[in-house]
Amino acid sequence: MAENQLERISEMERRLDLIKAAVANLELALDRYAEVQGEIELLDRYYGSEEWRRDFEDDAAGKLPKTLKRGVLSEDGAWNALNDARDLNCRIAELRQNNSVASSYKVITLCGSTKFKEQFLAAQKRLTLEGNIVISVGLFGHSGDDEVWTEGTKAMLDDMHKRKIDMADEIFVINVGGYIGESTRSEIAYAESQGVAVRYLE
Repeated sequence: MAENQLERISEMERRLDLIKAAVANLELALDRYAEVQGEIELLDRYYGSEEWRRDFEDDAAGKLPKTLKRGVLSEDGAWNALNDARDLNCRIAELRQNNSVASSYKVITLCGSTKFKEQFLAAQKRLTLEGNIVISVGLFGHSGDDEVWTEGTKAMLDDMHKRKIDMADEIFVINVGGYIGESTRSEIAYAESQGVAVRYLE
C-alpha cells in the first residue's frame, strides 16, 4: 500500500466532508431565504412609498416613540438590505449558469401582461435569432384567448408559468411603458427567489 495512496484518500475524504457540510448549511440558508421572498417584496413596495415618506418625516419631527425600533426609516437601512438581496440573487443566478451542462443555449422565459401579444411575439423572435431557447405563454388571455377565463384555467396557467421559470436561466419581462401587473410581479419575485436572472424590455 503506497503512502501517497493513503494521502490521496485522506485528502479526498477531507474534501467530501467540506462539501457535505457546505451543502447542508446552504440548503438550510436557502430554505430560510425562500421563506422571506414575500417579505422582501413587501419591504420593497413600502420603501420609497408615500407611507414610508410620511413615516420618515414623522420620525424626523420627533412624533414617534423613542423606544420604537425603526431602522427601516433610516436613509440606508432598507436600501442596503434590498440591494444585498438583489446581489445575492445575482450570485445564485451566476452559480446556476456556471454549473449548467444541459445546453450551450440560454433558456429564457418571457413574462408580462398578455395584453402585449405583439411585443411577446417580437421578443420571442428576436431572442430566438440571438441564439436563445425561448419559452413563452401558451395563451393570451388579455388579447382574445377567452379559454383562459374558464374555471380553474387561469390558476393552472399561473402555476405552469412558474414551472417554466424553473426551466429558465433568465426571465425577460415584457414591461411595455413600464407596466408590470400583479401576476408579473409575483413571477419576478419567484424568479429572484430561485436565483433566475431578470431582464426587462424597458
